[in-house]
Amino acid sequence: MDMNLLAALPDDLKEKYNQLMAVLNAPGWKAVLSDLEEQYASSQAVLANANSWDEYQYSRGYRDALLQVLELETRIDRDFTSFAEEQAVEEEVAVVTSEQALGDFL
Repeated sequence: MDMNLLAALPDDLKEKYNQLMAVLNAPGWKAVLSDLEEQYASSQAVLANANSWDEYQYSRGYRDALLQVLELETRIDRDFTSFAEEQAVEEEVAVVTSEQALGDFL
């Protein structure tokens, strides 16, 4: 996330974002992701060669669950960035509104 956007977050969300990024950048998490990427690749093969509808459904659910974890960092960054952008716009609107009100007063 851009540092300017991070600055737009309230302090509690900055702390939460930084904690999440610390976990996601930890060597242990990188090792887990590596294993999950291998499992995801093998789940694709199982899904393609499913022998029954039940096996297909299970394999697809397993693959989709793995994908959710693999994309966790991207989703966290996107969600926090989106919220920070909204906060920045709200702050800008407040400043412009204040300036307009002051200009009308003067």
